[in-house]
Amino acid sequence: MGKVALVLGGGGVKGLAHIALLKKLDEMGVRPSIIVGTSIGALIGALYAHGLSGEEIEARIRDHIINDGEGKRDVFKKSKKLLRWMQVFSYERERGGLLSVDGLLRYLFSEIIDCDFSELQIPLITVASDLYAAEEAAFSTGDLLPAVLASMAVPGVFAPVKIEGKTYIDGGILNNLPCSYVGDYVGGKADCIIASDVISLTTEPSLSNTGVISAAINIMIRTASQKQLAEHPADFVFRPNTEGIDAFDFHKIKRVLECGEDAMRLQSAELMAQVLTPWLKRPV
Repeated sequence: MGKVALVLGGGGVKGLAHIALLKKLDEMGVRPSIIVGTSIGALIGALYAHGLSGEEIEARIRDHIINDGEGKRDVFKKSKKLLRWMQVFSYERERGGLLSVDGLLRYLFSEIIDCDFSELQIPLITVASDLYAAEEAAFSTGDLLPAVLASMAVPGVFAPVKIEGKTYIDGGILNNLPCSYVGDYVGGKADCIIASDVISLTTEPSLSNTGVISAAINIMIRTASQKQLAEHPADFVFRPNTEGIDAFDFHKIKRVLECGEDAMRLQSAELMAQVLTPWLKRPV
């Protein structure tokens, strides 16, 4: 059987839409041979590479969503968890960011704490940006947590991360959909590349000032990702419609998960017919 490469792009909370793709791959019995992730894609990729299923990752997230019609006891339990979620963020202004995400990861995703890349069930590459060298940096060995935090270090929001004397910020600054790292990796070339791009352009006719800024950032990211795909094509690109959701709209997590499910329903046949079914039938 050939090798599947999975590429997970950045996008803040919108990246939780990646989970619908992971769940579909699990359902189909497809196990990636390599995962490459930027920002939230690095986090989701790390959890998946560690051995959590798409369903298990989603369960961690859904455990903090208060749904309509839930009883008072359930709401109270989830409210306490949501409060803890917010409390785990710590201020790190002296380090060049407003918040540190370490606490959130320790609370929700303890599996990747004190973990080495070598301990993962699936090889993983995380992509960050070297702040002073102004170039991409890829991590695939050593301590996992610093590499994930570096990839997620959104400028001005999360503190930069220092690794071996160098300072790193969010990988999406330079490469938000890192298909370029799939080409040749340890173990050989991928037979099938599946990418997940959660950045959507706006169609809203009237935007606020912050809305215009958000739309402009999305244009820049989408344009760069399109160039990346032109140079390093993927066999299948999962594209959830995340319009109207900003990177830090944590109150819209339920909507993001639904966006992922909606997109997978629309693209499931394409995933099967155009990519995976023919690929799985290839002779060994």
